[in-house]
Amino acid sequence: MNARKSSLIPIAMLMVLSGGCKLSNHSVLTQHNNSMRTGAYLLEKQLTPAAVDTSTGPGMALRYWCPVDGNLAAQLLYARGVWIGLKRRSVIYAFTDKNIVYAYDAEEERDPGTNRGLFWTRTLPVTPNPSLPVPANGGILATPVIDRSCGKLYLVYAISNGLFPPGGQGDGNPLYEVEYHLAALDLGLGNVLQDIVIGGTVPSSVPPGHVDFVPRRQIQRAGLLLLRNPLAHSEHTVYVAFASRWHEETHNYHGWVMGYDAKTFAPRGVFCSTPDRRLNSEGGGIWQGGGGLAGDDGSNVYFNTGNGPGSGNDHGNSIVKLTPTLNSGTYGLASLSFSAAADDSAHASEWANNDIDLGGGGLTVLPDSSRLVSGGKTGVLYLMDRTTMTKVLSFDAFSVNPANDADPVGARYRDWGSGPHLHGAWTYWPVSATRSYVYHWGEKDFLRRFDYDRTTGQINPASVVAGDVLAKPFPFMPGGLISLSANGTKDGLLWITLPWDNGTGRVMAYDALTMRRLWDTTVPATGVSHNGPPTVADGRVIVGTTNGNFLVYRLAIPHFVPPIYPRPEPVLPLPPDPGPWIREYLAQLAPEKAVHLSPPKGHRALFLALGKGTLTYEIKKVEDAASPQWVLVGISGDLLDDSGVMPHMAYRGLGAVLASPAEGLSWKSQESGGMRWMPESSVEAPGKSDAPWVLFRSAPGDGRGLLSYVTYVQLLGTSSGAPPGAAAQIGRRVQVPYTGRYAFYVAEGGTQGSSKAAR
Repeated sequence: MNARKSSLIPIAMLMVLSGGCKLSNHSVLTQHNNSMRTGAYLLEKQLTPAAVDTSTGPGMALRYWCPVDGNLAAQLLYARGVWIGLKRRSVIYAFTDKNIVYAYDAEEERDPGTNRGLFWTRTLPVTPNPSLPVPANGGILATPVIDRSCGKLYLVYAISNGLFPPGGQGDGNPLYEVEYHLAALDLGLGNVLQDIVIGGTVPSSVPPGHVDFVPRRQIQRAGLLLLRNPLAHSEHTVYVAFASRWHEETHNYHGWVMGYDAKTFAPRGVFCSTPDRRLNSEGGGIWQGGGGLAGDDGSNVYFNTGNGPGSGNDHGNSIVKLTPTLNSGTYGLASLSFSAAADDSAHASEWANNDIDLGGGGLTVLPDSSRLVSGGKTGVLYLMDRTTMTKVLSFDAFSVNPANDADPVGARYRDWGSGPHLHGAWTYWPVSATRSYVYHWGEKDFLRRFDYDRTTGQINPASVVAGDVLAKPFPFMPGGLISLSANGTKDGLLWITLPWDNGTGRVMAYDALTMRRLWDTTVPATGVSHNGPPTVADGRVIVGTTNGNFLVYRLAIPHFVPPIYPRPEPVLPLPPDPGPWIREYLAQLAPEKAVHLSPPKGHRALFLALGKGTLTYEIKKVEDAASPQWVLVGISGDLLDDSGVMPHMAYRGLGAVLASPAEGLSWKSQESGGMRWMPESSVEAPGKSDAPWVLFRSAPGDGRGLLSYVTYVQLLGTSSGAPPGAAAQIGRRVQVPYTGRYAFYVAEGGTQGSSKAAR
């Protein structure tokens, strides 16, 4: 219990929730607004429920948008009063997966869609060799953090150093050597002030007695954290966390947290979540749906971990607290944790064997109390005493829609694709001296609000549900990403982005008290960021997208005509560019062979799929061949979506079935009906035992969806699957196991006549 000592919410508390000090007033300098990850901006006076609601006020309008190069995975940051030149400016900072940082004038609304308001841009190195592709675990993916006291912006970026091993693994999944860098940029000029390579080693009781940080196995997505060093009060520490890169089942990764002195970048402790285990896919990664590491006023660090053992020195599926230590001049991080898997004995086997990691979601430290609230893929809310890291309460806060699942209870623990997943941190709003509200929107469920009693330190499991947007729960990853604006304890608004699976998205505003929807708009072009919640400050709602822009919404003004945002119809989803993978494969061939496998001009690669099954060959007479040849006549095994670096960035979901084999070289899919492939050309694979690489022309059947627009398909990067060497009697067939990667192409004009263009 943590009773209040006064009947009013202290002004200091509101300052902390809105930025922490005078220099950061009216700014959003870190992921989800502050180190506690409350998502609350409590100094907002322009955006009120009455103004946002079009029945009582002007409502919202898209005022302008600014171009960037790449996908905005990280949340955009906003700093008011930055010295640029001889003036103080309000600046929007954007970060892309191509290692580019942008500083835009937040006040410049003229000429939307141009870089008129660009103060500066800084491109950090992607690779020492320009011919190398950007790795899937590269770019700036995690939200940076700004320190206004010294005018620095801290971020992590990755550099590609080529394939590992040289030439690749041959399994259709290129693995790149990368190195991660921690850098500090000047807030006003964008100059790189500091830059170091990140690394670390921790002891282990399992031979060889230590664990090394192996960058190629990791990815950095959790937002950075800046805290005061409790062991040296004039210093600050930047904390960085790592999870597994894509295809976690194929390699031995770990969860990592590393601390660095904010001024010197000297190491300030290293933590590995699973130092004593050596099996794949169970490394206790720390990604939290992009949610940041959280901190409290005692400079402790908090986070959730993913799949892995949760006993002894290992902290998989756990809520972890780290406290800085200093022994004989060496910094360390002492851990105290709660294991969700060990606590849930009824589902011990599911926690151990299924991909239902707690680390898919983030946590929020509840200010002015000893509590934190957490949750992950199971949709369970954990209320914790963060002093002792013991559970105060847990309950099923979010559910799978019973109408859409035959076993909604079992779905919670079934696998990574079933439960009512929570991603990112919770949103917290103190509305009085005795009551606060906690908000979240789980994947496959509705927006919900929970009451927190500040006098008893308890949460009421009975939630207030907002189910007015959709006739059924929102089904897509990552659910709703929420930020809150308010003027202290009044005029609370929830600003929510909903990434859609067809490449669009929605931005909405709810009254935080009544849970009534006040405003709702569809995001132009290809959708909203899947990791970055909206950034709200100074009357602006700033939304990152996946198509090279960020959008700025404000209150509409009299006689204002919203600018026309160019929107191609229909919209095709844009997962990460498959071009680097394709170029890497084709570089293994002689130039004339690579050309032989390339589609005609006017077609672009859109997404990738992984195939694993058998290839059927038949002996046939072939024109211009002196003797009968083995000819590819059939493919078995589903085509699995392999187009993204994480499930929500793929077309259908990483590992999801795109199409199932029909007779011969035909395929069936749920949305496009069917498609038939005709081999156009083929070349021998670089490996003698591997199946030939083939260019197919695709003739879609009746139906809708992206596969209906596919014009050409390449089979590349095969492993095994070569036909027998010796010829045989005409008509003989053989089936040979194989693995390969497919690249899908559409006509350059999008969907306009694309299927006919290939005929």
